[in-house]
Amino acid sequence: MIPHGITLSPMNNQLKPGRYKCPECGEWRDVIDPYVNPPRIGVQVIACGACGKETHAVRWTPEIDVSETLALMRELPALSVRQPWASSIVLCGKPVENRDWPDRYRDMQLAIVRRAGRFLIHAGKGWTNEERHDWQLFVSAHIPVKDLEPMRKLKFRDLPLGGIVGVARFASWVTDHPSPWFMGPGAIVMEDVRPLPFVACKGSLGFFRAECAPTLFPKL
Repeated sequence: MIPHGITLSPMNNQLKPGRYKCPECGEWRDVIDPYVNPPRIGVQVIACGACGKETHAVRWTPEIDVSETLALMRELPALSVRQPWASSIVLCGKPVENRDWPDRYRDMQLAIVRRAGRFLIHAGKGWTNEERHDWQLFVSAHIPVKDLEPMRKLKFRDLPLGGIVGVARFASWVTDHPSPWFMGPGAIVMEDVRPLPFVACKGSLGFFRAECAPTLFPKL
């Protein structure tokens, strides 16, 4: 049974039953038993019963357990990093986050993160084609291909924007580092980095307290 008028193509029968968010209208829909839809052979499509629009199945967002992310948002400061650098940290082992902070501002920010010990990694909401191009030029020149394997499986359009994507432990502030990711003039060194279930929230400059609006959660 497919409630709410959701239909899946044969290519989507690997989709697990659960709640999914329509990328067009933002409504959450239950997918209980994916089935074969013969007229759509070979096309990965989901038709939303709310707005009636058919969209590529990979654009539908599955409902996930974000309780850990929310708990950490209440405890830790966050640092916003623009994509694709944010995903480079949580997926590709980028151990440093380069910053050009004036001395007084840097000392204030480091006091915040040293007190907390760990911090959340926030993916910025916007990016440009020029930024993507610069990232590609940089990694092709400096980063081993094997380190980029997790990113090679993704398309730029699939990278999360405007929310929490990971957590890291603050190790130190350095003005030099052996990592090829280091560009300076200074950088935060991170350890014990791991991804978190994505939660959308607004970013800010420096370390900030991440807050999530209730409207960003599925309607149950």
